[in-house]
Amino acid sequence: MNKRAGVRPAWLKIRVPGDLDRLPVAKLMHELALNTVCQEARCPNIFECWGAGTATFMILGDICTRRCTFCAVSRGTPGIVDPDEPRRVAEAVEKMGVRHAVITMVNRDDMPDGGAEQVAQTVHAVRERTGAAVEVLISDLEGNREALRAVIASKPEVLAHNIETVPRLYAQVRPVAKYARSLQVLRWAADEGMLTKSSRRRGDLHDGPVPRADGTASSRAPLLHSGRVRRAWRKRPCSRLPPRRIGASGPQFVHGTPCTRIRSPCRE
Repeated sequence: MNKRAGVRPAWLKIRVPGDLDRLPVAKLMHELALNTVCQEARCPNIFECWGAGTATFMILGDICTRRCTFCAVSRGTPGIVDPDEPRRVAEAVEKMGVRHAVITMVNRDDMPDGGAEQVAQTVHAVRERTGAAVEVLISDLEGNREALRAVIASKPEVLAHNIETVPRLYAQVRPVAKYARSLQVLRWAADEGMLTKSSRRRGDLHDGPVPRADGTASSRAPLLHSGRVRRAWRKRPCSRLPPRRIGASGPQFVHGTPCTRIRSPCRE
């Protein structure tokens, strides 16, 4: 038993079916020198997704400039952006044969556009080489609307940005991010005609539903994911959430389980 995390109930445990490194996806990521959020964020669904031949690419390096307390991705000073990365991601998507590719990124507050151009180039590369649908999970780009427009101009099928938590917990959970700024990013994307998606993985019984981009009870992000992240369990106790009614103004689709991530199950 992990003494810091405490005893976890059976429904909160993930079975490890075998050696991850033996899976074709693992070998492909190694051969093409690509990062995945599956590995870097220690996703509990990695065996399920990699076993099915899917993965979520993480571009712009493996070091994040933010220090969110729930996240397992390394933080610090990132390296130089790899101009060949979009081509390699497209090659991996082609070899995996996926019809819906999910691409996320580390925060790159060290770059004027937050890494938006690299995201756009990756979307273009994947579509031109494979014709696959592309979903991007982006940072808040520090509220840079022109950078966001560069991503939107690449025409991903889905643009995701995570709210992650409720306003009262932002200082503890996302000390560099701003709740209002994240809502603004979703609003801007929706105003540009994008199908948007978001996730909240932090919050207690009294925090209410995930707000929408204008601050009311539903969401400009019609696709909503809700789950829990392991790292934060050690710092904040988990509460079992009671069922809630989602009104007519709420999200069109909700996926909520203890191990739900915004990128899973992307193939659905």
